[in-house]
Amino acid sequence: MPALSAAAKGAPVRYDRPRPGMRFHIPRNPPIIAPPSHPSYIKMVQRALRQLSEKTSTSKFAILKFVCWKYNVGPRVRKINEQVCNALKKGITDGIFVRTSGRGVEGSFRLANQTTKIVKKNRAKIVKKTRAKMVKKQAVAKTNGSKHSKNKKTSAKA
Repeated sequence: MPALSAAAKGAPVRYDRPRPGMRFHIPRNPPIIAPPSHPSYIKMVQRALRQLSEKTSTSKFAILKFVCWKYNVGPRVRKINEQVCNALKKGITDGIFVRTSGRGVEGSFRLANQTTKIVKKNRAKIVKKTRAKMVKKQAVAKTNGSKHSKNKKTSAKA
């Protein structure tokens, strides 16, 4: 019976160092990788947030659906989801996007410059409402003021 080699006996074979006389195959013409046919994921997410501009914010799932529908990113939805999540994280740290609800990348987002416009609009609405309420209260106080003054006089006499 022939003697078994070290590899056949179960000993680990080490490939970390080249052995003398071994040649590595180096391709002479490396394959040319075509540039992607879509913009960067941050730009795609920005465009999605602009076009999907809902009242308050847009969910990550809606952004993902828009990116898959609008751009030629391929059939691998898990990989695309990972890229969209990374773009959202980077956009939040750079101040491009603002998370309006949720934690991490699971939640709703909007563009940072849109939030300032919404806050200004909301402040204007709140100021108008509070002014209207104050005017109503003053009008009610004037009409009810005469009744309260009579009650005070009667209580002072008693």
